[in-house]
Amino acid sequence: MSRKTNAHPTAIFSMLLALPPSDEFWRNTWMFTKPVFMNASRQGRDATQFLAAFENYPLPLQRYITRRASQSKEPS
Repeated sequence: MSRKTNAHPTAIFSMLLALPPSDEFWRNTWMFTKPVFMNASRQGRDATQFLAAFENYPLPLQRYITRRASQSKEPS
């Protein structure tokens, strides 16, 4: 089942890829860390694989990620 998000899927992927491992974002209750993201995206090379995994993440985690991506209009 696909869930609607406020941020475009490629924007989500790009935002996560650009975040440094030390960013506060990676400290969360779901243990969704930069290494977890990199593993799900084949070391940042496969947005399609990450987005397929993303759809299986718990809904609160999806919202956490999309909220951050929606707030990140430009790379910091």
